[in-house]
Amino acid sequence: MASLAVKKQIQPNSVELFPFFITWNFPNRKAWSSTVVGNYYSTLYKDAWDVCVKILPNLSDLESNTLGFVNLILASDYPGVLKEAALFNLATLRSQTVFRITDGHLMAWEGIFDIFGSCYGSCTHVWNYEQAIAFLFGNLAKTMRDVELNYATFDDGAMNFRVQLPLNQPQTRTEQAAVRKEENSDKKNFFW
Repeated sequence: MASLAVKKQIQPNSVELFPFFITWNFPNRKAWSSTVVGNYYSTLYKDAWDVCVKILPNLSDLESNTLGFVNLILASDYPGVLKEAALFNLATLRSQTVFRITDGHLMAWEGIFDIFGSCYGSCTHVWNYEQAIAFLFGNLAKTMRDVELNYATFDDGAMNFRVQLPLNQPQTRTEQAAVRKEENSDKKNFFW
């Protein structure tokens, strides 16, 4: 808990603004890992004050660019239902559903509950169908494909649809098969 006080004189019949900026820096994200995988933005800012110092001078441009993008979609001649669907789906990219780990890779849950993510692993059966990231943030989309091809693809070419964190140790298909065979050793009919 904290308190904040601002002292300012307001002249009769005048208006004064009292701007407050809430900034943060949480470097210790674990996501679905038992170890810290971090947040990419924490590599850009040393603390919450640094975020404020570096972002505040650009705030007007950031707001203007965001409103320009939204207004461009709204001014288009696409049907209203299509414009609404496009903008509503983009909101997911600004939620806790999507995040970048310290090395810059974009990761994602399938969805989000009130206090934690739903279904870990940047699932290919969810994130390979979305289109916005590739069209709006091509370099971020490339990091998701890098994860699939270099951390979720096994020696025999098979691909796991969920990826584990941290990304530093991709598991080979052979290792997974050995674990599965051990777990299912008393079962005669299992598919692998």
